Amino acid sequence: MKDKAINILTAELSALPVLIMTYYALTAKPTGQWQLTFSLPVYWLISSDLLAYPWLLTRIPCLRHNPLKMNSLA
Repeated sequence: MKDKAINILTAELSALPVLIMTYYALTAKPTGQWQLTFSLPVYWLISSDLLAYPWLLTRIPCLRHNPLKMNSLA
């Protein structure tokens, strides 16, 4: 149970920067000023981040790994 809670917490923390950037893109004024508004897309974004995303990552752990292979040129 403790491992599952840690997995959910790390999933939430890894998605937090994406949530903040997407929220800013949805709600910012054209001048770039931050504003705090709640609309249907914002509610959907927050609920998907807080509920669906951790549930999906705990059910399908292969989604946690990046499928792209990187090779250093050095």
